[in-house]
Amino acid sequence: MKSEAESRLEKTILAGCVFVAFLLAVVFGYSVSLQRGIWFDEALTTYFISLDWDQLFSFFVQYEANMGLYYILLKGWTAISYGELWLRAFSFVAYALAGALLYVTVRRHGGFRVAGLFLVLFFSHYYLIRYGVEIRGYALALFFMAALWFAWSRAALDNQQGYWLVYAIAGALGVHAHLFVSLGVFAVGMAALFMIQDRRQFWYWFWAHFLILLSFLPLVFFVLNKEAGQLGWLTEPGFRALLDLSFLYSGASPEGPDWLRRSLLLLGVLSVMAAAVFVVRHTGGLRRLSPNQRLVVVSAAICSLPVLLIFLVSQVAPSFSPRFFVPFLPFFLVIMAYGIAQVARRFSAPVAVVLLAALGLSTLASEKGPSIGWKPVFLDTVQHCESDQAMLVVTHHAQTAIRYYNRTLPVSCSLPMLPFEQGFENHFTKVENYPDALENLNNYKGIWVFETHSDARKAALLRQYLHAIEKAVGPCVPKKGNEAISVWYCGQEQTVGAVSG
Repeated sequence: MKSEAESRLEKTILAGCVFVAFLLAVVFGYSVSLQRGIWFDEALTTYFISLDWDQLFSFFVQYEANMGLYYILLKGWTAISYGELWLRAFSFVAYALAGALLYVTVRRHGGFRVAGLFLVLFFSHYYLIRYGVEIRGYALALFFMAALWFAWSRAALDNQQGYWLVYAIAGALGVHAHLFVSLGVFAVGMAALFMIQDRRQFWYWFWAHFLILLSFLPLVFFVLNKEAGQLGWLTEPGFRALLDLSFLYSGASPEGPDWLRRSLLLLGVLSVMAAAVFVVRHTGGLRRLSPNQRLVVVSAAICSLPVLLIFLVSQVAPSFSPRFFVPFLPFFLVIMAYGIAQVARRFSAPVAVVLLAALGLSTLASEKGPSIGWKPVFLDTVQHCESDQAMLVVTHHAQTAIRYYNRTLPVSCSLPMLPFEQGFENHFTKVENYPDALENLNNYKGIWVFETHSDARKAALLRQYLHAIEKAVGPCVPKKGNEAISVWYCGQEQTVGAVSG
């Protein structure tokens, strides 16, 4: 009787921790993201889904094949609303569904203790919360990775061969949600191959991956033929990049205190070691592992192989960015949950409380991170927006952020755009094709200048434009910006005081 009461108490505490973690994800994710507003890549998303269907598919063919499925689904989602809260809800639904699929699999084979610990980690992890509401395709990619893992577990561990078709569909759709899902498919496929126990299962495995490959080939050809250096801003990663990623995987935000960051990293390392001991205790080989041990092995492949592959590729062509690994991060948390459960056992409930507190503090500390969103900058500009002004955005993709908030907020600042108005035909105009001189500057009494994501050529062109503006309109004074956006107001009459950005 005492054991049953303890079990009920443990389940109650774990369920409470999961509920609080979920609330943290909702409240913190939305409050921070809506306060900061959309950033550069999110602005591009809002632009793509604002196009009509013919234009959108034309963009896929010419410029942006990656995340095509995400754009299509999100555009359908906007039939209800184009508002920021609603767009972020699409990602959050995918994030929550991914958690549910991962939970079902862990609960089926690992029990409520491991599954509960996993959900606490999943919904209180600052990086997953951030990308769980971002208006980009990472949460959808995470959902398809969870579906892939779920289908594999049902097919390989529960011997329900029909799930190989679900596996193939999840993989085929996932690679079109984000290119890097292909790395996850590779990781699952390689790990699963070594665990195949008979010829029949091998052929199921073979045909599932063949169908995924057929879906993936058009995307490969596009990247090989059309890649335009979109990752040119990345640098070659070294050991420091792997160390930073280890902190990130463990849930230690860069803005957190050192003692918390190191504690979370240590917890991550120790829990992985405990999970490794859990696996190697069985010496019968990969094909004789228990279902729980197989889940841990495949999870280890998913969270590590893509990192290793991209790290090696990046020594030649840099493509290593932490956010690319969002679809694989939860599988590290699966390993952590197994490891913690192995050590904690009957003390899992108080451990869950400590985990929630530590990760919650890390998540709250991440609010101090750099603000790169457009909303505060836009609202500050709106307060001083007048009809005889114009806006200059050298990185003209950023026009999409201004237009988005003009369309969705109750206030607006619809001024002429310099050096040219962005449209469907000139969205990807290269800087070398920008006009050398700005026209009709004398028509304006003031010009707002925004700089973001500028390389050396755009910075040089901006200086050229600023020189011409100061001669025609008046001096340029810095205004309030943030870590990613610099703002100036140029004109004779300064109606706003300068605020350093």
